[in-house]
Amino acid sequence: MNQINNEVFEDYVSFQVAKLLKDKGYDVDGDCYFTPEGVEMAHFGIPERNSTYSYGETTQPTHSLAIKWIRENFGLHIYSRNFTDLKFRSYIINKEGEMEYSLTENPFNSSEEATEAALLYTLQNLIK
Repeated sequence: MNQINNEVFEDYVSFQVAKLLKDKGYDVDGDCYFTPEGVEMAHFGIPERNSTYSYGETTQPTHSLAIKWIRENFGLHIYSRNFTDLKFRSYIINKEGEMEYSLTENPFNSSEEATEAALLYTLQNLIK
């Protein structure tokens, strides 16, 4: 029987993606954030905080929350999948179901790497 790995965690966006999200209007409170210098921090259970940016920080959302925010606000959906070579590619689909862009030329080793690259591309090139 295979050993079960229960050491799995949510994947969070990089500092670069978090800053771009903030520049595009992302202002969803969260438990994890970056300091202005890019240091990852957490502020669990601090209910008196009304704004994640009150101390100059940048919220660090999970990949899934960032994807949902982009889909809800800009009509673009990001997903990644693997193929028979066990490499991952990312796709960006608009609200009409048409391909906006695909990151397929240089496949990634993980779904998380592919997702991060698609978030970065979307924020830098598709959302003005």
